[in-house]
Amino acid sequence: MVLSVLVLCPPSTSEVGVAKERVIVLARRLLLVSANSGAAVTIILGIMVIVAESWVLARGWLHLKLLRVLLMLMIQLRLYQRIRALRRGPARCAPL
Repeated sequence: MVLSVLVLCPPSTSEVGVAKERVIVLARRLLLVSANSGAAVTIILGIMVIVAESWVLARGWLHLKLLRVLLMLMIQLRLYQRIRALRRGPARCAPL
């Protein structure tokens, strides 16, 4: 959702003032509330499953799932960096 906001409504150099700030605030709020909360719940529940049933560590699917979680955290970090760069100025923001 954050990615779609940043791609479909990028705060370009022609946008100034309130419109630009609204898009940036919306993207930041979506990232902080939705993505961070979802990531925290997913990590906590994953740790609980591993503690409760340690045999899952021997399964191949868990390693793939952990790799996907790591990939999602890297994407989330990249989006956070992009939002911060947009807040400082669109010229500093690299394309996705």
